[in-house]
Amino acid sequence: MMQTLVLVVGYETLCDEVIVDGYDIEVPAVMATSYALMCYVHNNYIDEASKIMYWIQHRRKTLGGWASTMDTITAIQALHNYGLTNPNRDIYYMEVEVTATSTPGWKEVVVLDRTNFNVAQEIEIPNVYGSIKITARGNGLALIQVETEVNVEFQDLMEPGADLPEDQDFDSHFDLEISLDWAGRNFSTMYITTCTRWVRTDLSPHSQLAFIDLEIPSGYYIIKEELRKQQKKYPFIKRSKYSAESRMLSIYFEKIGTDWICPKIRADRWYPVANISIQNFAIVGEYYEPEIQNATLYTVYNLNFLHVCQVCGSFECPYCPHYNTGTPTNTWNVHSCFLYIFGTTVALFIRMNNMFLDFR
Repeated sequence: MMQTLVLVVGYETLCDEVIVDGYDIEVPAVMATSYALMCYVHNNYIDEASKIMYWIQHRRKTLGGWASTMDTITAIQALHNYGLTNPNRDIYYMEVEVTATSTPGWKEVVVLDRTNFNVAQEIEIPNVYGSIKITARGNGLALIQVETEVNVEFQDLMEPGADLPEDQDFDSHFDLEISLDWAGRNFSTMYITTCTRWVRTDLSPHSQLAFIDLEIPSGYYIIKEELRKQQKKYPFIKRSKYSAESRMLSIYFEKIGTDWICPKIRADRWYPVANISIQNFAIVGEYYEPEIQNATLYTVYNLNFLHVCQVCGSFECPYCPHYNTGTPTNTWNVHSCFLYIFGTTVALFIRMNNMFLDFR
């Protein structure tokens, strides 16, 4: 879940336009608006350009990024041109105070001046619940973006989806199917097969440059050698990478046609993690227009049922009963039993040998 909070100092009002999400025009809309901002700045219409700047900032998706590569580059260029027109850069000074209702007494103060106003500052909130209060003093303009993540697995905690307009048809552009195979002790190795194809032949015979983002369960890791093997095995894959920080596997294609393509890759358990989230995220979409996409969830109930002593080795879990106990062995009794059997066998052999000699 992503929230964007805009903090403006020096202006009285924010942009009053209503932002509507969920339509297939976001990338070209941001690009067109960015070019409009450049035109307004070039012609010195700064007051009108300010409203356009607010609208572009509202469309942010991540830190320093918008919906795709193209609109991100255009928006950054437009905002850069707008920033050069600010006559107050020499006297720029702001004190931004951040407090959280979840942690009374906690406070962070960030000072921005002409030496560091273009350097991103990060603050980690200690307890993520309640509300955050932002207080700013001074002269200048700043943007604060709050990023939060939450995993919801229980039906009573899930929010219902938005109602789609009746007069608008939402057709899927891609088909996407995920299948899993398991190997090793307690599912220590997983093989992920991701199948996809293009279905909107009424728009084009195939997609543009496309990608697949696949969330990997916690504790599992994909080594670079597996990525290289995947690229050699499947010629339609142009590039693949894995981010351990976000646990996201990204696969890039020059295009996706109407025939199924099903790349398969291996992930191994590297860290002992129990009580893993059941749902994991997967998405296929066009790189330059990511709103043309198909997103789904795949489940790993078998991993969710494992406890910590089932997912780690003996050196990692010294307190697990599977590794720190064993059946005691009485060494003396074993030796005594062996000597008794050996002695009985020797005596029996001697007696039989004597009987044989007497018979002759």
